[in-house]
Amino acid sequence: NAAHSVADPEMPLDSRRILWPRIPAVGLRHCGSQTPMIENDRFWSKVERSGECWNWIGALNSHGYGAFVTGSRSTGNRKTDGAHRISWILNFGDIPLGMWVLHKCDNRRCVRPGHLFLGTNSDNILDCSRKGRWNSPVGEAHPSAKLLNEDARVIREKFAAGGTSQRRLA
Repeated sequence: NAAHSVADPEMPLDSRRILWPRIPAVGLRHCGSQTPMIENDRFWSKVERSGECWNWIGALNSHGYGAFVTGSRSTGNRKTDGAHRISWILNFGDIPLGMWVLHKCDNRRCVRPGHLFLGTNSDNILDCSRKGRWNSPVGEAHPSAKLLNEDARVIREKFAAGGTSQRRLA
């Protein structure tokens, strides 16, 4: 499965020695005998290659990542996958099972090959946490909060002092 360029993936596409008109989308979650083909030219036409990141200007999924449709309705193998994943496949080949395509730049729309790397789900969570993006809101900042932080502090103090049951405090 030689789905990789002999040129540096960071080079502008028109200066690469090998460009594929269509290659199989091997490594996608929907692999199999009905694997859709990736249209290389159509994919890269949806990428703005200016600045540090190469931003996806096509459709976005509900999480803000680029979304690219492969296959066709007529053959029944139409699938949508992350644009960053498709970029990885076009430039480096298969995505091994259990691996994720992660962003060095933390830009969900970026599809620049040099900004992508493979990792596990655990790697993704650690990377996110190290960069301060693991936002699990606590206290009154949580969307399901019923009390203000100050009210919770007062209730805890009253309970710790004794003489008042949890039922009465509720």
